[in-house]
Amino acid sequence: MATSKYEYPRLSRPEIITTLAQLQIANMIEQDFIHPNPDLIFELYTRLLLHLDFLEEENEQLDFEAVSNFDDPELHMESIRAIKLHYRIKEVLAILECPGKFTFTFTFADLLMPDTQRTEFFIGAIVNFVLYREGKLVEI
Repeated sequence: MATSKYEYPRLSRPEIITTLAQLQIANMIEQDFIHPNPDLIFELYTRLLLHLDFLEEENEQLDFEAVSNFDDPELHMESIRAIKLHYRIKEVLAILECPGKFTFTFTFADLLMPDTQRTEFFIGAIVNFVLYREGKLVEI
């Protein structure tokens, strides 16, 4: 009996866009990857991790309690949300063994100033795992 093992083939940009639409995660166009908008990419990572149950819906009250000692805690909410998402993405990519043999790792700059190639690489890795997981769920 063969054992199943997740492998990491790179997906093309059209494959990523098609998969995101088919799974109703996001409706993207090629330009969204060619000129990635930080807000759009942030939202895409959030939706992917929510889809995989690696991220829970934000509990804003807990975040507010964490920054209640600041003069204007509401100003820090987005920063805390971004830092939490960054760490969660890094955890997920580590679970997926991505980047594995590749030379770059996910950084906070990948959220703040997304690069075309890096964004496509990391989103592709997560989308590839979504496809793998969906296939395994169908088999079960």
